[in-house]
Amino acid sequence: MCGIAGYLNFDGSPAFDDVLRRMAARIAHRGPDGCGTLVCGPAGIAHRRLSIIDIEGGAQPMGNEDGSVQVVFNGEIYNHAELRAELSGHRFATRCDTEVIVHAYEEWGADCVARFRGMFAFAILDLRDRSLFLARDRVGIKPLVYFRDGRRFAFASELGAIGALDDPPREILPEAVGMFFRHACIPAPHTIFRHVFKLPPAHSLRVPFDGGETSPRRYWRPGFEPEENVREEEWIERLSAALTESVRSHLMSDVPFGAFLSGGVDSSAVVALMAREMSSPVKTFSIGFESQDFSELPFARQVAEKFGTDHREEIVRPDALAVLPEIVSRHGEPFGDSSAIPTHYVAKLAGGQVKMALSGDGGDEVFAGYPWYAGVVGAFGGASGFLRQHIGFAIGDKADPIVTWQEAQAVFDRSALAALLGPEFLPPPPTTRRLPADLCSRLQACDISGYLPNDILAKVDIATMSFGLEARVPLLDHHIIELCGRIPSRFKLRKTQGGFDQKHLLKRVFEPLLGKEFLNRKKQGFSVPLRDWFAPGSRDGIADRIRSSRIGDFCRTPEIDRLLSSPGNVSTKLWLLLVFSEWLDQFPLAPTTISNTVKP
Repeated sequence: MCGIAGYLNFDGSPAFDDVLRRMAARIAHRGPDGCGTLVCGPAGIAHRRLSIIDIEGGAQPMGNEDGSVQVVFNGEIYNHAELRAELSGHRFATRCDTEVIVHAYEEWGADCVARFRGMFAFAILDLRDRSLFLARDRVGIKPLVYFRDGRRFAFASELGAIGALDDPPREILPEAVGMFFRHACIPAPHTIFRHVFKLPPAHSLRVPFDGGETSPRRYWRPGFEPEENVREEEWIERLSAALTESVRSHLMSDVPFGAFLSGGVDSSAVVALMAREMSSPVKTFSIGFESQDFSELPFARQVAEKFGTDHREEIVRPDALAVLPEIVSRHGEPFGDSSAIPTHYVAKLAGGQVKMALSGDGGDEVFAGYPWYAGVVGAFGGASGFLRQHIGFAIGDKADPIVTWQEAQAVFDRSALAALLGPEFLPPPPTTRRLPADLCSRLQACDISGYLPNDILAKVDIATMSFGLEARVPLLDHHIIELCGRIPSRFKLRKTQGGFDQKHLLKRVFEPLLGKEFLNRKKQGFSVPLRDWFAPGSRDGIADRIRSSRIGDFCRTPEIDRLLSSPGNVSTKLWLLLVFSEWLDQFPLAPTTISNTVKP
């Protein structure tokens, strides 16, 4: 696991090593084990290394036999041994997965990405056709941002490295501010800055040295084509075998590793499979809070004891104002999911002990585990009250279920957003194009392409890499996603007399290992007590912090005052105001830097 960066001058002027080293220094936390740079005329690439596989032989940038193809790579290719066998006509100098990317690109060109199984973001400097080729994994486990104007192109694992350029981008994209207050993050392809974009998951991008026109190209899409004639027991067998194989492949490592154990179904399932595959105890890491309403430590301990793990846990007393500056700085743009706080703490705990950890992220999206799936399907399937019960939102007779759900999920709906920011900051209406017909599958497709990479995976990557820790997500192996796309929704979201049994099939798989009672308890999630922190009467310090910032340059002061004095629970809205205030202080910008939307 690593950090990558680089840039290209379209006018042919030489790239400079000192610029590359400045960019690499901004992401040194991602790769504390080494730094490498390479300049080839107008282009240069840089790499920060966290050694996981082939510790001695995996230094980057890494090239082919004649040096005409060079790569910098962040991630893991789990099928690199199989690909190495296919590429027997090429000469390998190392046993690391990075070298497989180089030769796969030589052999198959841009189509090589479809052959990789794993998590990855990489950039290839191709001196044969004078281009840069960038690619990101199918679900966006690893990040990749890029900047382009009329003079140059640059890329990096994190926005901070783009900021190390001479004359870095500073113009704010107004609708990105609206996206942040709506979604608590800024969805791909946008970032907070004009001309800076996130390469979307499952996309590649080729950039000619002369700056010729190019745009991202999709190479994969999750499919939802259910096989209706397969019995439930057969699905259980297939899914059990696929999950076992996925966890086994994700255990590939030359360094000590462990697992995040929240105590929820997904992380517990991963630990259960790890324990079956490993000859030594799994190292597990958990955090909890003093409030039992926000702590699953008793369940994590139960799993740790059941499988004899080498367990470490901490009770944390999070101080939002103390940890917020570091979280904001790492993301480089406003990011408002408050679960970034517990993720920060568990990554810090694990990072002090191991270099790699498996997590259960992705289980809710892939196996239909979020409460809103039951809410939306129940409401639009005639189960009155489900949507209001699960996500607090009423529906009209002719409402589109996806648009209704997206509006319900927004922290600030469109009318509240207009009141806070003004119409020029409103993002475009959501789209429901290219979605499956089945409603549960439609919700899953939206989350797998949206909420998962833009929020969940971004949060985990930033938190873990802040402590030089690689996080792997076996439930998001694309073979698992494709298998689950063939499973009919009735086996994932099972209708019962009292409502719905969520993650039905996953729970059937793990019932022998974890037990019915453990699997069927109420979902809790990984969150912090925002409601207590931002309760009326506890807001003075937060109000002072918000009002002392330059947030008034963007948000309407009367609306800020109204929220700060509200007697109700507006904790999530206030958290976003606090995050945006901190970001403005760290990245001071004049209002004149606001500019209109541009396409990537």
